[in-house]
Amino acid sequence: MKYSTDKNFIQRLFENDPTLWTDDASQYEEIRNRLGWLSLPVKQYDLVPEYVQFLEQILQDGFTDVFVLGMGGVHH
Repeated sequence: MKYSTDKNFIQRLFENDPTLWTDDASQYEEIRNRLGWLSLPVKQYDLVPEYVQFLEQILQDGFTDVFVLGMGGVHH
């Protein structure tokens, strides 16, 4: 915990800083890619009107039930 406070861990995490995990530059792109999910909650706000439009359309089409599938993680 001390390391994370001293090194501005949270800020660097949300900046997708790969040096938190390695100094191997060949791994930087992979790490940045895997940290992309951290920005999803903020990006979702911009999509709310699209979601509402989709909801209105499927209700108009007569849908009454949905089934949600998801993955716990994506591995390349």
